[in-house]
Amino acid sequence: MKLSKDYNIPAEEIIVTFLQKGSLHVQVIFQSMDFNNLNKAQFINNFKNDPEFKELSDLKDVHEDIIMGAAKLSRNNLDERGNRIEDWGVGEKRGGKDYNPPLGWIGIGLKVLDKYDNADNTWIGMNNSPGEWCVAYHGVARGQPSDNVKKVTGLIYKSTFIAGQWQAHMDCMDQNHPKKKVGYGVYCTPNIATAGNIYSGKSNINGTNYKTVLMVRVKPSAIRHCNCADYWVVNGTTDEIRPYRILYQKC
Repeated sequence: MKLSKDYNIPAEEIIVTFLQKGSLHVQVIFQSMDFNNLNKAQFINNFKNDPEFKELSDLKDVHEDIIMGAAKLSRNNLDERGNRIEDWGVGEKRGGKDYNPPLGWIGIGLKVLDKYDNADNTWIGMNNSPGEWCVAYHGVARGQPSDNVKKVTGLIYKSTFIAGQWQAHMDCMDQNHPKKKVGYGVYCTPNIATAGNIYSGKSNINGTNYKTVLMVRVKPSAIRHCNCADYWVVNGTTDEIRPYRILYQKC
């Protein structure tokens, strides 16, 4: 059975449909409007008898922790259309550069459409069209306590990125401009493994540690690509790097 990509219909209706077919599609439930809107108690009451309840419950724990925990985002800051646990797309490009999808990660969509001044939302397109920005990853608060990881996640979305004090590669030459150094700025990487394995902080959610990474878009002209590592440095305005999804992976 094939459903539209527009999952803004009640989750109960989707569940009934799938149970009639003999299976439950966790990805579709995760992207339904009710997944965002129901609180944890309502969620347990509605879904506790479903075969995939444990997987859905884990997703709900992550989701609730964002809006109730140290990040202190609200449901109004989230966009269920950006939720992903599969269907990431492979072998594609974004903004003219290869897209390295975060396979195996949980993605919670942030509300970013029309968020930025003078933005027409082309920057977040998925067709490699003119005006589209590239996909990259930014590990959050490596080595810091769980609450700090969550606070930084919320602050970046609500405010902006701030260049860190540790600028280990600022003297590396820029692959895009061989006679220039990458300089001082905000670091990210097009490689999810680099962000996840080296730079991610750990969020403790209901007793389980999750690696935490921000999925971002970067304006192509703002990318300074280190010739000594798989890092991008954005040293212009911080509006040239924008978070649009929070990624989690169990440690």
